[in-house]
Amino acid sequence: MRKMESVMVNSVTNPVEHRAYPSGAINNFYVYGEIVSDIGSYVDMITVMDLAEEQDVINLYINTGGGSLESTISIVHAMLRSDAQIICHADGQIASAGTLIFFAGNSFVVYPFAHAMFHDGSTIIGGKFSENLKAAEATSGLIKKICMELYVPYFTKKEVKNILNGKDMYLTSEELHDRIVAGAETLKNEIEEAGAVVE
Repeated sequence: MRKMESVMVNSVTNPVEHRAYPSGAINNFYVYGEIVSDIGSYVDMITVMDLAEEQDVINLYINTGGGSLESTISIVHAMLRSDAQIICHADGQIASAGTLIFFAGNSFVVYPFAHAMFHDGSTIIGGKFSENLKAAEATSGLIKKICMELYVPYFTKKEVKNILNGKDMYLTSEELHDRIVAGAETLKNEIEEAGAVVE
């Protein structure tokens, strides 16, 4: 289905405007500082990702210690459904939820002083023990699903399980770069093997 070039929907309480972007547009966005729980802070970026076409490039510069899982999920979903080429730039600290956004990209740039930290999720919740236990189990399962999907093949499944079991992992820019190169090679081999099976 072809996306409309320009759509204006008027509402008394909530006017929404979608603007056309030139074909082959380059957009830069910055995830700097805490990933806040107010997803409204990221609507402009998500809208551009949703409207982008195959010829478009989105540069996503990341320097964050992490933050809201729910906002991260919305950003990651937008990245995964976008037709654009999304280039994630490790522009400092890539930690916690920031690593999920980083590895949802199509390609990567790692700057010399970038560094990464991977760990299990954390939360502060109050309320009844039974509800907290159920919430923790559900969130733990969700985080495991997301990490397995985004970290592999840059990490082995065993490494991801170790991270989720509380073994934090710290990477220098060189180590992060090496994992990206090795993961890309693994993906390339898997695609070639899948093509051979189809033929």
